[in-house]
Amino acid sequence: MLKRQLTISETKDKHRLYIDRHKYWPAIEMAIVTNKPFIYCQESKLKKLVIENREWIDFFAVSFLVFFAALPSLLFAGNGVLPEVWLREDGIYESVAVIACIVTALALFRFGIKHCKSNKLLLFWVMSFSLSLFFLGGEEMSWGQRLIGFDIPENMANLNYQNEFNLHNSTLIQSYNNMLSIYLTKLLVLYLVIFPIFVHAFPTADKIFTYIKIPTPILSIALTALVAQLISTQTFRFIYGSTEGADSLSVGEAFESILELCLCWVAWNYMYLVARNSTK
Repeated sequence: MLKRQLTISETKDKHRLYIDRHKYWPAIEMAIVTNKPFIYCQESKLKKLVIENREWIDFFAVSFLVFFAALPSLLFAGNGVLPEVWLREDGIYESVAVIACIVTALALFRFGIKHCKSNKLLLFWVMSFSLSLFFLGGEEMSWGQRLIGFDIPENMANLNYQNEFNLHNSTLIQSYNNMLSIYLTKLLVLYLVIFPIFVHAFPTADKIFTYIKIPTPILSIALTALVAQLISTQTFRFIYGSTEGADSLSVGEAFESILELCLCWVAWNYMYLVARNSTK
């Protein structure tokens, strides 16, 4: 990226240097008010190529996650059964989501330490997001209980609907099994689908949330989560004949995994935007 530092006198003289008003003038006005030099960044060909390819990256991510959401229906339609390895505890869906959450949490933590120390508000959101994803991944795999094979005290096991080492199946914070998971899923749908649509529809709200640096899902993520929810509903009807009743084949595990992967997508996009804005 080519950079040239403009003096205040050059900045004020619009006739000496052409500048895209919509892209640079707000920053120039700020430079005038604060009496600080404005850094004009001319985008390199490589950066332009990366930015242009973001659309294709988003398209690939949407396509992959929608296919991943529809896969249980496709498997059931082809074989009449669902392979246990896909949807069971520690199966393919859950394992992919857990790995994504843990890796993204570590990436966020490293990103916060490296790039956000000087901005306390930004550091707060990055670290909060990191801890949330790490906690989500740890809870999904019961903090390695089944992987490592460690036992928990009997009195602790009796306080868990599935005799596991986690909180989301605990009898202490919910009146029936998976109640907490159901509410968490609804909150994720609100955050991943409703929130970005609201922000897109109301520019003033977008400015407010941008100012306080809240990680906001892009519309591609909202589309993915919305389509995944519709597919999940139709999958229930296709396999069970209804959306009511017990999920004996753990079909809902696919939808939960898609939401968790969308949450990781939000995190990676947030890091990308912060890093890009810091170079302007």
